Amino acid sequence: PIMLREMMGEPEPDSEPNADERGIELQKVAFEIALRINRATPITPTSLVTLALLGALDRALTVDETMAALERLLAYVHKRQLPLTEKLDCSRPDDVVRTLNELVENGVVRRYAGGPDAVYAIDSDQHLAAAYYRNSVIHFFITSAICELALVAAAGDDVADRAARFHEETLALRDLLKFEFFFADKDEYRKEVRRELALHDSRWEEALAGDADSVRRLLLKFEPYQAHLVLRPFLEAYSVVAEVLAAHADDADPVDDKALLAQCLGLGEQYLLQKKVRSAESVSNVLFASGLKLARNRGVLLESGPGTDHSVSQATVRGGETQNAQIQPETGLGGVLAAEIREAISRIDTIEALASSRRPISSEE
Repeated sequence: PIMLREMMGEPEPDSEPNADERGIELQKVAFEIALRINRATPITPTSLVTLALLGALDRALTVDETMAALERLLAYVHKRQLPLTEKLDCSRPDDVVRTLNELVENGVVRRYAGGPDAVYAIDSDQHLAAAYYRNSVIHFFITSAICELALVAAAGDDVADRAARFHEETLALRDLLKFEFFFADKDEYRKEVRRELALHDSRWEEALAGDADSVRRLLLKFEPYQAHLVLRPFLEAYSVVAEVLAAHADDADPVDDKALLAQCLGLGEQYLLQKKVRSAESVSNVLFASGLKLARNRGVLLESGPGTDHSVSQATVRGGETQNAQIQPETGLGGVLAAEIREAISRIDTIEALASSRRPISSEE
């Protein structure tokens, strides 16, 4: 239960309410409710299977490969004692096949059985439907994914204070993804990060205080790797938004949101065909809209019109209305945001390469 008196104080009927202060208090209550809903939401077999299949991108998986991916995910779930709706036994192919066939019956997954082994993949136009199942539990894996990317940054050759760089990066990624996920307040978030590190290595502080190899050894203790499974579609979508905004950086006239979203969709489809965007899930107006919110929050998109104060970043997109915006040049804030997103994606590529090195090679390969 959430006691409003504890979070917002005793009601004061005789005092004049401060709308701004009350709004902030209500926002904190809303975030706390969302966080508690997330923590209480149990993990379903369907959500784990779609997480595994989406993580394979455009590669179909056999039942054995799906079981191997699920085994690693379930080991992490059990280690953290996360809530499950039912037991999923990865040692029994029938359990996994049953969940896969349910997804096939619902039109989300395609099954091909023309070869020696049946293989399963997300159907070509069902990536967003599959993401719906996965996103119901994605919050359980975000902190680990962020830690992985922050460790890659901290292991850089040019880093002087690796512990400081790691913690700076976890906060930077929290800020980059704040329009997608409900994060705890900064103090609690820092505690979550420390608990995640301790889950993989009780001596993580010593590792961060060491050299680059020490940090890399800490990263190698993470099992399974999750950044490429859960963060790629969001950051790839943001990178498309950043490129569209960069193309308009020199425009004198404002551009409305609908036009920007249409251009993002077109460029995203093009990049998907060119394999510049690897996740089909990245080509989504929902994710592009979040990217525009982030751009406003960072001051890359500035509201235009009489009386607009451009010294303050616009943090929100107002309920579905078309808004006109002036775009900051690529060499300014827009370029900083674009570079930050590109760097995060390159670190995701590093994590995916590490994950691939752990994948057993089949006889066919």
